Amino acid sequence: MHPLVGRRQELAALTRGLDDAVSGRGNLWFVCGEPGIGKSRLLEEMAAAASDRDMHVFWARCWSSSRAPALWPWIQVLRGVLRAEDRELVAEFVGQRGGALQRVLPELAGDGGRAAEPAGEAAAEFELFDAVAGLLTEVGERRPVLVLLEDLHVADLTSARLLEFLAGPIRGARVAVAGMYRNLEAEASDAGPVLLPLAREVRPIHLTRLTRGAVSDFLRHASASPVSAPLLDAVFAATRGNPLFMCEAARVIAEAQSASARGVDVETVAGAVRERVAELNGRPADEQSPKRAATSSDELRLERDGEYWLVARGPVRFRLSDTKGVRLLARLIAEPDREFHALDLAAEGRGLDCGGSTTTGPILDDDARDQYRQRVVSLKAELVEAETWNDPARAERARTELEFVTQQLKGAIGLGGRGRQGTSASERARVSVQRRIRDAIRRIEQQDADLGRQLVRAVRTGTYCSYSP
Repeated sequence: MHPLVGRRQELAALTRGLDDAVSGRGNLWFVCGEPGIGKSRLLEEMAAAASDRDMHVFWARCWSSSRAPALWPWIQVLRGVLRAEDRELVAEFVGQRGGALQRVLPELAGDGGRAAEPAGEAAAEFELFDAVAGLLTEVGERRPVLVLLEDLHVADLTSARLLEFLAGPIRGARVAVAGMYRNLEAEASDAGPVLLPLAREVRPIHLTRLTRGAVSDFLRHASASPVSAPLLDAVFAATRGNPLFMCEAARVIAEAQSASARGVDVETVAGAVRERVAELNGRPADEQSPKRAATSSDELRLERDGEYWLVARGPVRFRLSDTKGVRLLARLIAEPDREFHALDLAAEGRGLDCGGSTTTGPILDDDARDQYRQRVVSLKAELVEAETWNDPARAERARTELEFVTQQLKGAIGLGGRGRQGTSASERARVSVQRRIRDAIRRIEQQDADLGRQLVRAVRTGTYCSYSP
C-alpha cells in the first residue's frame, strides 16, 4: 500500500470524529472528490484508526447494476453486523424487531424473527429505517461502530434516505458513518437530491489534487532511490497531482529503476507515465502529452493579453475584454478534468457576490411551517373527497398543490425536523460562479458559434465545476 501524503488535516478531522463516536457523540462524514483522488484510501486509514480504538468496522460498496436490490449497501452492513455480533444479542433484537429487517434480510426467518406483517409503503420504510438505527445503536452500546460506504454516487434513492434518517439517531450513540462519492456523478445520480443536501449539512471533506510538495513526498516514499527535480516536474505535469495516477507513476519509476543500472532517463519515464495516465483516462496517449498540449493547433487556450484575453483554437483567434467570468473559465481550461469547488473559484475571482454571512436565516419560520403543515392536512382531505366524488379536475388541482407544498416543506426542514437555513455561502458561490461562466461562454459563442457549442458541452458548472474537452 502506498503512503498517504497530503491528507493530514483530513485524516485528523476523521479521527476526531471517531473519538467523538467512542464517547457517545456519533456523527456522519462524507469524503468526496474526482475519480482516483484518494477517497477510498482515506477511508482505509480511518478504518485502521477505528480498529486501534477497538471499534467494529463494517464496509459496504454501492453497485450501479440494475440487478442490485434496493438498499444493497445497507444489506451488506446488516449482514456484517449479524456475523460479527453475539448470537444472543442478535436473536433478542430479531425477536423484537425482526419483522422490519426481514423485508431486506429473508435469512432472518430462520433466527426466530416474526414474519413481516403487511404495512403501507411509508410505514414499512419508517419501521425498517428505525430498526436499522436501533440495531446499530444497540450494537454500539457494547462496542463502538464505524460504517463505511463506498461509491454513494451510484446508491439507490432508498439507501440515501436511510442514510439521511440515520444522521439523527446516531448523534447520541456510539456510531460513526462515513461515505464517499464522486462529485459530478452524484449531482446527476438518483440519490443526488437526498445525498447532496445532506452532505452540505454535515460539511463534507472535499479532496483536491496533491501539491508538488506532496507529490515529492509520495515519490520519495514509494521509490527505491531519490527522484530528481526534472523527473518530479515531469511526473507532476503528467499526473496533475491525482493520487491514482501517482501510484501508476511510482510503478513506472520503480520498473525503470530496476531495469537500468545507469539511472533513469527522464523523458523515457515521463513518456511511460503519460501513457499509463492516458490508459486510465481512456484517451490516446498523445492527447495527454504536455509537449503536444504546448504545440497542438487544436488546443483551446485562454491567455491574458493586457486588458484583454486572447481566445485561440486552431485558426480561430479573437479577443475578449476582461471579466470575472472569463477569468473563471480560463482557470477551468488551464487544468482540464480537474474539479473545482465553487467556493474555491469564488475566492480566486474576488468580488463575486457570494460573501457575507454563511446563512440568511431559516427558509421558513415556525409560523410558516405550521401553516404549510396545516395546508398539507387540508389538501389530503380535499384530495380524498374529490376522488370519492369522482371529480378528477378538483383532484388534480389538489394533487398538484399538495406536491408543491410538500416539496417546499422538504426543502425547508432538515435533520431531526430542524429548519434549514437560507442560502449559504456555498450556494451563493455556486449561483454566482455558474452565472459568470455561462456569460463568458455566451460571449465566446457570439464570436464563434461552433466553439461556444463545444464549451457548452465541455464545461460543467454547479457546486463543482470542471472542463473536460
